[in-house]
Amino acid sequence: MDDAKNLLQAISSFIKDADAYIKGQLVCAPVKEDILWERLANTKVTVKAAFADDFDTSRAVAAIMDLIHHGNRQLKAVTKDAGSPRSSVVYGSIISYIEGFFNDLGMSFGEKQVALGGGDSALLSSVIEELVRFRAKVRHYALALPDAAAEAVPMEGAVGTKGAHQEQKAKRQQLLQERKPLLEACDSLRGDLAAFGIHIKDRAAVSTWEMVEGRQAEPQTEKKS
Repeated sequence: MDDAKNLLQAISSFIKDADAYIKGQLVCAPVKEDILWERLANTKVTVKAAFADDFDTSRAVAAIMDLIHHGNRQLKAVTKDAGSPRSSVVYGSIISYIEGFFNDLGMSFGEKQVALGGGDSALLSSVIEELVRFRAKVRHYALALPDAAAEAVPMEGAVGTKGAHQEQKAKRQQLLQERKPLLEACDSLRGDLAAFGIHIKDRAAVSTWEMVEGRQAEPQTEKKS
């Protein structure tokens, strides 16, 4: 039972991360599209052969998980966007294929699984959204992250530039030490919410949350400021 639960969580997590990448909420290094297209094509062949072989579901699921493994390998968050073109089409195709595969087996992932009803669901989502937004602001402050303007250093020669960077680095280290209790409080809150099935993921520019208890999934994104 635990193995099945972990497998479902791994699939759901990949779909949400890939969807975040497609929407521009997850900044990653350049993706090697040719590898992913090849993996997707090979997976389709393997799954088709598995179903033709006395409906070998375990073999088909193993192929899907291998595809997810290779998809995850390239979804590595980076702190700065290098300006490379996004590979949304290939990830969109992978998500579509995976969801279609499990829909054929009577399973679904994503927002269609939300089990809370009516106003209760909307109210709960709003409360969590505000909480995550507030936490993201506190965490961003605690990390003493410089904005683009602060990072820009006038061109005063190599020596001057190096000195400015060293000064900025020392200042940030001091701020990090002073604000460490705030960061620890943010981590503690994330752990407390996880006990209630609300999982927060901190990325470079955003914090995302999802409700997974009882096979619920309600992904939202809060920008840090």
